[in-house]
Order: sequence, then structure tokens, then C-alpha cells
Amino acid sequence: MPWCPGKPSGRREKRTTLDPIQRPLQLTAWYLLSRHEAPRSKILRVPIVQLDRSKAATVVAEGTDTIVGSFWEAPSVLPTENRLYLLYQRGGTSKIRVFDLDGKPQPTPRQLAVAAADGLTPIRDDEVPFANWFFVEPPAFFRYGGTGEETTKTALAARSPVDLSRVRVVREMATSNDGTRVPVNILLPRGRSASSPGPCVVNGHGG
Repeated sequence: MPWCPGKPSGRREKRTTLDPIQRPLQLTAWYLLSRHEAPRSKILRVPIVQLDRSKAATVVAEGTDTIVGSFWEAPSVLPTENRLYLLYQRGGTSKIRVFDLDGKPQPTPRQLAVAAADGLTPIRDDEVPFANWFFVEPPAFFRYGGTGEETTKTALAARSPVDLSRVRVVREMATSNDGTRVPVNILLPRGRSASSPGPCVVNGHGG
């Protein structure tokens, strides 16, 4: 709990806030994102006492989804006391996955389906807040304890001026001429089948 200046008399008062890292992490290694022979990225661990890339060990191997490499916003690779949080790109959506410091998968926070995640921030021990949002629900921050505990929505949440509670999101995969599978996200009124014909607005992006 940090201290902040009080009144001009010099008196100091306590202020309870959601502050990052209240004590230094006891990490003994750097966790690095590498694309060497892994275009979807892998995570290496290098001991701090001997910063030699030849000593790096792979703790999270390349998978079918891509580990996001973010260097200008909230981290996409976040080690805490006992956990390693990674942000994965899943064809337009993203998801947080959790490992221990040796790369063994751990329980993940509850997240919205067909959604985006971001904003990983260390708080204390293995606890982190993160942002989550998708097509019919605006961004909100959630807290997760790192040990399979309940994911809790915080008061840091946007409100939509439009009620989209009667809209559902369906994700389908289309196959292009070269065989590439392209995700298609469809917003449907509840009660309407994705296979039934109807007017729609189509937006596309990518290259």
C-alpha cells in the first residue's frame, strides 16, 4: 500500500489503490519471445546470471496459434512469481493462456468467446488484471489470481449505448482458393439460424 503526500502540514496519509507490483519479483531468468525456426513464436528462458543465448531453453514451444509480440503497449509475455502469462492471436481474436515458469499449462482466466484480450498488468504475486471485449460487449477489466480462482469483473468497464443482448456471435471458417482457412465472424439476431438467408452487411480486412 503506497504512501502519498497529505496536507501542506507535511502529514502523510494512506491511499488504497490498484497499484502495480508492490514488491520486486524474485525472477531468476529472462523470458524471451523467439521466432527462430518458429514463425508462430516460442518462449525461451535465459538465466539472468549468465545472459548467453546459447544457454536458452525452450519453455513454451511453438503451437498452432501465434504468441503475440507486443513491445509498445501492455506486455504480451508476462512472467509473475509462479506463472507465465502469454497472449495468443487466433485469427482475429486473441486469448490469454497461463503456464508455470517451466512451461507447463495452468488453468486460464475465464474469457469471452470470439473476443479480444489485452492489458496484462502485474499486481502482486500471480494476480493480474486484463482487458476483454468482443462484438456485442464493450471493453472491461477483469482480475485473475493465477491459480484457477474465479475471474472477477471490475468496475473499470465501458458501457454501450446500444443493447446487444439479443445478438449472438457465430464464428465459421471459409476456405480460400489456395487452401487457407479464413475466419468469418457472423452477428445474428437470437433465434435466426446462420444457414437461413437474409440481408447482411459484410466487412473484410487483412491482406
